[in-house]
Amino acid sequence: MANVMLHRDVTDSAPWYRQFWPWFLIALPGGAVVAGIATLLIAMHDPDGLVADDYYREGLAINKVIDRDRKAQALGLSGQLTLVGSHELRVVLGGDSGGYKSLKLRFLHPTRAHRDASVVLKSTGEAGVFGGHRPRLAPGNYYVMLECEEGGWRLIGRLLEPGGNSTPLAPGNT
Repeated sequence: MANVMLHRDVTDSAPWYRQFWPWFLIALPGGAVVAGIATLLIAMHDPDGLVADDYYREGLAINKVIDRDRKAQALGLSGQLTLVGSHELRVVLGGDSGGYKSLKLRFLHPTRAHRDASVVLKSTGEAGVFGGHRPRLAPGNYYVMLECEEGGWRLIGRLLEPGGNSTPLAPGNT
């Protein structure tokens, strides 16, 4: 019994490419490489539009925005944006509307600047009522900003597209 072989015959085993462990060990770093390439492609396709090139100048501009909100409050301005049908917008401006002939309405996407849209609203002849053509908007939740052409004041609101047919417009929180 002393001459009993205690090891297996290696000639009976399958080749390496039919074994589980070599493929498992190759798949771990391979999966990380594929995930890294996918992340790079996503980042290149849709870059983040939130980072300002000149953040100091952007910070100084915040004071001007606050002044516009305060002016709208001082004038007692408020409004209501209504989407009429699929192609028309209507804004009813309350407070000291000042006899404006046109106003600028901007739809601002919170994270994607390329989805922003703006339209000039013309007075309909009724006091404080403005109308215009509705821009095509990608689905999403938009900030709505109404301002006079000179930029002296602004009113803001939120609109869900599709589905939002009306939104109140008010001065921003100061």
